[in-house]
Amino acid sequence: MNLLKHKETTYQNSKNPTSNLDSPKENIKENIKESIYTLPDFIKKETWDNFLELRLKMKAAPTEHAKGLLIKKLEELRSAGNDPNLVLEQSTMNNWKGLILLKNEQTGGKHDVHPKYIIE
Repeated sequence: MNLLKHKETTYQNSKNPTSNLDSPKENIKENIKESIYTLPDFIKKETWDNFLELRLKMKAAPTEHAKGLLIKKLEELRSAGNDPNLVLEQSTMNNWKGLILLKNEQTGGKHDVHPKYIIE
């Protein structure tokens, strides 16, 4: 019985506290829509939304500030030669919270490292 009560409060729509159960998918989409950051043209909205949905389901929803930092990181990875959409897809596919350099399948799964990121 306590479990059901917990689910009601977990999935309750924060904008309308008197409503019964809203689907978790609706809450996720509402949270995604409320971002104050504009995505750069080189990031597909669907790919970004899928990554944010994963983060929300992992109970690691990024703050607005964190979303800005994630976009900045994607811009850095792009300038290092990584496709930001593939980086987001890789993170989503592997259930990663963060953004990591793309793995090069030709080198046995090791990351491609741009010379700028090599520490000697």
